[in-house]
Amino acid sequence: MGPRLFVSGGFDPLAAGRAAARARALLRQACAGGRLGVATSGDEAPELVAAWRARAAASRLEFRTIDLAGPGAMAGLDAIDLLHVPAGHTAHLLHLLRPHAARLRAAWQAGLALSGTSGGGTCFATRLWSASRFGEPEWLEGLGFVPLALCPHFDQRPWAHPRLPVDAAPGLEVVALDDDALLDWTPDRAAFVALRPGARGHSLWAGGAPRALPARDLSRAWAWLIRARRALVGDSLRGR
Repeated sequence: MGPRLFVSGGFDPLAAGRAAARARALLRQACAGGRLGVATSGDEAPELVAAWRARAAASRLEFRTIDLAGPGAMAGLDAIDLLHVPAGHTAHLLHLLRPHAARLRAAWQAGLALSGTSGGGTCFATRLWSASRFGEPEWLEGLGFVPLALCPHFDQRPWAHPRLPVDAAPGLEVVALDDDALLDWTPDRAAFVALRPGARGHSLWAGGAPRALPARDLSRAWAWLIRARRALVGDSLRGR
């Protein structure tokens, strides 16, 4: 299939909750050897890393951290199958990732899967829309792995959207992701996965309304599985 990148609009696969569990199951499928690396800046709270480790183990993923700010950070790429970049301050994430861009791209093209949440995922796009309540929304130059302009949190930050100048990324398709929508990208196709009903990716064009893009609704598949499991458990209890 070639290089593969997952970008979530706002949820983190290592968080608690059903949407995150669905995302981990999808990442596990793409993580052939089951070895997950999580990019860190070196100052994460130990209890947060411990929670990540526990949730990874529950999804049958071997866990390790990749300290982007530490010496020899990229040496650990050879020991993982997928690198996940959690959400954070977008400009700071770019500052940490940019020195390793060439090494990351080479590993990605050789088969390392990449994933990221919010700015941690949109950093891999050619351009990314950064909008926080503490700064002026703006387009930033990304690492250029994916020929798209990406905007996260589309359904959660409507105050920023009227100011989103979609024509500020000439020659690029602008895709905005709802919080519980996941972009599954390869050089051959871009697919969208809904981790809750109604979550979507949206194509944005200057002067036009957002167009919802087709998405595979993984939330309904899981709901069916949960109902089937409950029915089986109920039947077994009634048979006792």
